[in-house]
Amino acid sequence: MTERDYQPILADTPEGRAVHYRMRYKVFCLETGFEPPEYFPDGQERDAYDDRAVHFLVRSRYTGHWVATLRLILRGSHGLQIEQLCRLHPELQRSIARGTVAEASRLSIVGLPSSGAIPGAGLRGGRGLVDRLRARRASPQILVKLLRAAGHYGLLHGIDHLVCLIRPTLARLVTEMGVPLAPCGHPCRHRGVRVPHGVSCRALSAALDRLTSHSGAMDRDDPPYALFSEIAAPETAAWMPAVTPNRVEYPTALWLRAEPDHSH
Repeated sequence: MTERDYQPILADTPEGRAVHYRMRYKVFCLETGFEPPEYFPDGQERDAYDDRAVHFLVRSRYTGHWVATLRLILRGSHGLQIEQLCRLHPELQRSIARGTVAEASRLSIVGLPSSGAIPGAGLRGGRGLVDRLRARRASPQILVKLLRAAGHYGLLHGIDHLVCLIRPTLARLVTEMGVPLAPCGHPCRHRGVRVPHGVSCRALSAALDRLTSHSGAMDRDDPPYALFSEIAAPETAAWMPAVTPNRVEYPTALWLRAEPDHSH
């Protein structure tokens, strides 16, 4: 599979956000145990920040499966989640107050080779996530697609910078892609030692546009993301994962399926 086989999608409808939340439930509740599944009886993992966030998905064009999630939290009256977890540099706090900073979180890439739970509370994934990203050829490509979509969304909506709270190992992986990610605050303990990092949307978009162009994975007019409302068949909502207390069951019909592909 190549980068052309993965399509980032902005979940701009309730149905699209439901796919996003159910994927998060599968990863963060059932697989990692980071969130208690009993808090989400409808099988959709979400929190108060989702009311002021935009949600991205990645779909495999080859299988039709959903393979990844990412959200961008936009600043509201209570600030960003990262502000509650660590101490940020003063200049970044001023930018957050102006509403020109968004927080990337709830990254999940499903269908990775697994010797246990798939890690990744938001962009707070650690060494296990990085090892799997390096081990599976497709996974860094998916990450590139997600970050490129987030950067271009920021440029279109007046967001100057993106911030995230990550382990140093994941930060190194992203910088190896040519992204000028830089620390923007003090380390903190949140499911291990995490460090706040930030990058301008302009620099992020430019770096990943160059990367995908040089790899031959992007056509000149290839958009950073599509809209769920434009690609989803009307019957998509009928093919959401069915949730039971201990597992999520997925249908296998239609090209727009929700179950990740574990066969490759």
